[in-house]
Amino acid sequence: MKKNEFIDLYRKRGNFNCKESTTRAVEAFLEILEECVSKGEDVKLVGWGKWEFQERNAIKIRNPKTGKVMDIPKRRILKFREGKLLNSSINGGKKYYNSFR
Repeated sequence: MKKNEFIDLYRKRGNFNCKESTTRAVEAFLEILEECVSKGEDVKLVGWGKWEFQERNAIKIRNPKTGKVMDIPKRRILKFREGKLLNSSINGGKKYYNSFR
């Protein structure tokens, strides 16, 4: 699903009057999420999921084509872990987020 499709669906389910206000709401959520994770904070929406950082150690790899050894530096990656309620909904369990229908 693309961003515009998501905004249209969000507008219909959320009973927003116009696409502009829906777009502002979605953009505000994404900006806040980006701001928090760029500061290094974990973002947790209880029951739904959590964006968290994970440390990756530095490693050495070998390019199979050239045989040259390269160093990959230590880095942080952002991961999303689904919450219990979302996982249950994905796997055919009870749907918890159907209040907009």
